Amino acid sequence: MTFNFDATGVEEKTFICFPAGEYEAEIVEIKQQVSKKGNDMLKLDIDCYSNDGKKVRVFDYIVAPSSLYKLKAICKFTGIAFDGKIEEQLLKGKRVFVKLKIDPEGEYPARNSIAAYIGACSQKQQPQPETTKPIIDDDIPF
Repeated sequence: MTFNFDATGVEEKTFICFPAGEYEAEIVEIKQQVSKKGNDMLKLDIDCYSNDGKKVRVFDYIVAPSSLYKLKAICKFTGIAFDGKIEEQLLKGKRVFVKLKIDPEGEYPARNSIAAYIGACSQKQQPQPETTKPIIDDDIPF
């Protein structure tokens, strides 16, 4: 089978790589998977933001039991109780500070990866739950 497509207007994709350092990050997607060795794993898609507004997508893999320390740190910095069980979708949209490193070029171009989860973002940066105002109706006779 031949794959036919229109290549007009297709540009070469270039990926940015932030310098190693500390960045604000948001967990945008989280999926349960199984590692190559058969262990339970969470795959996190994380957007990291620079001070000038640029964004880079980083993927992190939390494999049980070897890297549960990462999950424990995320929970600590986002205020989620972690006792060994967690509804992973609670992490979606949470913001933390991360320490990025640069993985050297090899088979793939240089790219960022998360060296550590290092802190909580201020509460104003966390998504706020909507609050409902009570209905006040002066026409109620009692």
